[in-house]
Amino acid sequence: METNPYEYKALDESDKPLDDVFTTVLEATNISNSFRLTEEEKANYLAKLQTERDIILNAFGQKSNEGKVMSILKRLQRAAGDFASQNSEINGFVALGFDLFEKLQPQIETAMKQGRVARTDVLDIYKRLVEWGNEYDPYLGIEGLTGHLELIEEGLMSQKDCLRYIDYLKPVLRWGEADQRSKALAVLLQTAYTKMDDYQFPILIAELYGNSDYRYEVEAEEAVSKFLERHKLPFTEIYSAWKEGSSRVRRAYPRPDPRTTDFKKVILVNLKKIQEVETENPGTCRFLYDEFNIADFGRYPTKLLLKQREEFDSLKNPYGVIIFPRADWNSAFYAKNDALEGLHGQLKGEFTLRFAECEGKVDVVRMLQKFDKLYNPSDGSGHKISLLILGGHGTENSIQFGGGGKKHELYTKDLARKVSGKAGEYLDQEPTIILTSCSTGADRGIGQELSRRFGAKVVAPKEPTGLSKLYGSRGRDGKFRFNARFSNKETKVVFKQGEPVSK
Repeated sequence: METNPYEYKALDESDKPLDDVFTTVLEATNISNSFRLTEEEKANYLAKLQTERDIILNAFGQKSNEGKVMSILKRLQRAAGDFASQNSEINGFVALGFDLFEKLQPQIETAMKQGRVARTDVLDIYKRLVEWGNEYDPYLGIEGLTGHLELIEEGLMSQKDCLRYIDYLKPVLRWGEADQRSKALAVLLQTAYTKMDDYQFPILIAELYGNSDYRYEVEAEEAVSKFLERHKLPFTEIYSAWKEGSSRVRRAYPRPDPRTTDFKKVILVNLKKIQEVETENPGTCRFLYDEFNIADFGRYPTKLLLKQREEFDSLKNPYGVIIFPRADWNSAFYAKNDALEGLHGQLKGEFTLRFAECEGKVDVVRMLQKFDKLYNPSDGSGHKISLLILGGHGTENSIQFGGGGKKHELYTKDLARKVSGKAGEYLDQEPTIILTSCSTGADRGIGQELSRRFGAKVVAPKEPTGLSKLYGSRGRDGKFRFNARFSNKETKVVFKQGEPVSK
């Protein structure tokens, strides 16, 4: 077990000067004290430490003191983070810590190789040189991290330490010279491909999307392509869906734009979700893509995706359909996992939830038709859809499913056409429709018209807000009832048979 580097046992006389220096460092740089210390008091502490430089430098030559010296160096450099909230520039304590480290670097490197100094302590200092240093410091930090890529690669292979070692790789990937970046990239990709079906792959590959200049776009896409190929998923179609399902694509930009991006997160959650699902039941993701056009797997709870595959042929339960859009400019539909999982738990296995993704109003009707064909056979052994949850970016009179154009949006006026009547044939009597679309519950808007057209209970927000929770339970009459809560509770409205009712 590692000991706390800031707690020491009683010292003999030869150690006392170094212990005094350590006490001074703690008093001067402790975050709880830094707000109380005046600039004059800080200056006095710094002046005192400047006169004690030789004590620190000479102490590292004594093996028993190496740990104490490293604690002093780390504490001095951490002052940059502690003082950042005060908007101070690089301060004297940090500069002193960097200067001492640079003078002791050869000795510290030797001590690390011999196992007397923790490798992470040294790598942490190199990383801080890049983040907080002035002039030559960042170059030294990049060189130090590049010089230990073999240690970083070893750390990346560990599930426990993977995230920490990624942080050591980031500065090289972002600010290193071309040859340094090339070496760091090779380490990341080698580790990623080695761990293709394990915890590390999504984290490592998502990191390539953390650079706003698209420096590693080709390598990143190639890695994702190989991953999808292993799971028999079409790269072009799936990857395009991920772009449309994130804020990284807007109509104003011909390609993903870093100013609005959360594409790194979208990549991460989708890769992780595919791994989780495929580990449990290989082939499930391809099946759900082929049958229900699901590409943004990260939007849904793992156990519900697995359940949809397992219960594909089951007509036993009444069921509901959740249709999410292909377009999602602010990644809102990646935030519905908890609500969907919570609803599933409330239904106690007596009601089935099934998912699909669509990019236009015609797709929605076709998907409803497909569900009806699968689960409402002519012999009466199945069920019509009794719950419909429609997602999409909404206005008072429209729901958007795709990237642009009238065919990608459902308008209030569309509900007067024959195609909407066709859709109504697939819904049960007095179904519940929940719209997770902003403003669709406005007076005389699309939510109210859906209620009137289909004789449905419609729950929708009348203003922009997000879905907070879903509710479902079976009543004494055996029928299931559903409801929803939105982030802004006051914006929720409920219509029955086209008329507003109490919530």
